[in-house]
Amino acid sequence: MEKRTRENRFLRYTKIFLSITLICWIIILIITVKIKINNKNIKQLNNKIDFTNIVLVKRQQELNEINEKISSYDDIDQSIEKTKKEYFDKIKKLEDDINSGNSDKKIAYITFDDGPYFNTYKVLDILDKYEVKATFFTISMNGQYCYDNKDEDCFNLYKEYVKRGHTIANHTYTHAIFKGLYESPDSFMDAIIRQESHIKNQTGGYITNITRFPGGSSTARGIKDQIIERLRERGYGWV
Repeated sequence: MEKRTRENRFLRYTKIFLSITLICWIIILIITVKIKINNKNIKQLNNKIDFTNIVLVKRQQELNEINEKISSYDDIDQSIEKTKKEYFDKIKKLEDDINSGNSDKKIAYITFDDGPYFNTYKVLDILDKYEVKATFFTISMNGQYCYDNKDEDCFNLYKEYVKRGHTIANHTYTHAIFKGLYESPDSFMDAIIRQESHIKNQTGGYITNITRFPGGSSTARGIKDQIIERLRERGYGWV
């Protein structure tokens, strides 16, 4: 009886041990599977991080390129201003040499008033043919459509002046010689400023500092000197 009891106890302990062992193996297996899954997830996450870093580096390179382009545009503006100054300095020296008799060259200043007209296209073609540059003293009283061809938009010519390398000048917005232009220095400057703004708008920013009195400066009579003073304050020279 005692022997059987011992055997039963041994069997019970053996079952308990095997059960515990089995449970331990199951736990180990679960832990192992979870570790593998976690390692896989970590690897995938690391791959995603690496890919994201590559994308970030690429985007940073693109941003640097954009910033370089923006910087180069700023340099272009400065370069244009520098080139213009050098060009005009040389032209001024040549003009001074001619006027003082130190050069055998001649000067002819070609200007056109009161446009743009539709006929201006033909004028521009002729100037191109002979490689001549001119100054166009513009007004806006004729309106958007050409005075000599009502079916055509003459405001397009402002960009054409710039494109072909000519100078745009300010001949006042209205050219209203007998309709209030010379009523006062204020009325004259108002017409100058309106045309100045119009030229900028039509060309995308062209700035002129040259003007001509409609009808000639003598038409201003008693307010001529006041107008000239106001023009100089705004940086204008007059022809």
